[in-house]
Order: sequence, then C-alpha cells, then structure tokens
Amino acid sequence: MEFVASVKNGRIESDLREMIKQCVRQHEGKTIRISIKRFVRKATDNQHRFFHGPFLAQCVAMYHEVGNLELQEDDVKFLLKQQFGIRQKIRQPDGSNAEALKSLSEYTTIEMEQFMERIRVHHAPFGFGLPYPNEAL
Repeated sequence: MEFVASVKNGRIESDLREMIKQCVRQHEGKTIRISIKRFVRKATDNQHRFFHGPFLAQCVAMYHEVGNLELQEDDVKFLLKQQFGIRQKIRQPDGSNAEALKSLSEYTTIEMEQFMERIRVHHAPFGFGLPYPNEAL
C-alpha cells in the first residue's frame, strides 16, 4: 500500500493517519516494512512529448548538419543520454559497484528540464540553438 500526504507541523492529515492504522492492523502478527520518502513528480507527458518531438528532431538535424547522416532519432537519443544523462550508482550482487544511466521515464520534472538545458548549453557555442517549450520553431 502506498500513501501520498503533505506534512504540516511534523504531522500528516488525520484521515490519512486512520487509513494507515487500518492498513497496519491487517498485518497483525506479521513483520512489515514501512518506508517514508519524499514524493517527487515524474517528468510530465508534455515534457516527454517535447523532448521526443521538436527537441530530439532538432538534435538529429544538428548531427546531420555536421555529416552524421546515418544517425536516426534512437541513435541521437542514446548519444545524448550517454553524454548528458543522469548516472545512478548500482550495487552489484557480487558487492561491486557499477553505474547505469537512469531511464528518461524515471526523470523528475526538474531532472528532465536540467537534462535538456545541459544539452542546449553544450551545443550553443557551436551555433546550434535547441528549442524551448512554447517557442516557435
């Protein structure tokens, strides 16, 4: 069971407290795991549509302009994620550490904006302007 609540003065709203108590009672005599973490909003559908639409199309055009005509949208997306994406530290079953790229579908609204802004800033000095949402292309 998962609950989303606002915290005010160190407390959650009373209706939700009662729902949590009822949920806990259902597990009488059992061991349960309780976890609290901050709720963050995932990147919106509009952000994903913008990235996979005009933003990525402009990035593909940018790569084509410098001679990489064989690159398709998936190739460019992969390259952008490799260079500008968020890396997560992963603990391997054997105890070693590894890094993996975080999936764009797991980005928060802020992470998605920062990802696109890193791409814009990197390419701007080379004369490549990448679009912003609601900007006429």
